[in-house]
Amino acid sequence: MKTHTQSRRTSRPVREAGFSIIEVLMATVLLAYSVASLDALFMAGSQRAAQGAEATTARLLAREIHVLAQLLPKEMVGAAGVTSPEDVVSLRSLDGAVFSPPILADLTSNDDFADWTQSVSVTIADLDDTAATPRTLDALVDESSSLFRVEVTVSRLGVLEGEFSWMIRP
Repeated sequence: MKTHTQSRRTSRPVREAGFSIIEVLMATVLLAYSVASLDALFMAGSQRAAQGAEATTARLLAREIHVLAQLLPKEMVGAAGVTSPEDVVSLRSLDGAVFSPPILADLTSNDDFADWTQSVSVTIADLDDTAATPRTLDALVDESSSLFRVEVTVSRLGVLEGEFSWMIRP
């Protein structure tokens, strides 16, 4: 007959339930690596979203100049290179113009974007000679074979955010 103490000595030790320290450390390292990877992914996503917002704002500010250029008289009156919305009287006024804060198509300043700048140039493109270098506005001779080329660069805090151009009929 076996006694209770004898059975303990002869039986195998029973493994206790739970995790070993090595298993816990490995799980912790794996979790830390996963969290760090997700953090890097979220940071990259946030940066891309900010860049997308900057590009969209630049496109919208250029579009304001595009609409304004289409609405303005095409006569060569007014001073070129203006910096104030009040001085914009014709398409010529936009040539060499720099607006900071940017202007809208209704000739008002957009103070919400005070750190943005619109720079505009207007040249003439000849339809009969598309390989020719664009001419200045003073060189407009034959309106029937020419188009105005309007170019806008949009920057924020001195950093170029976008360059845009289009043609307008005289």
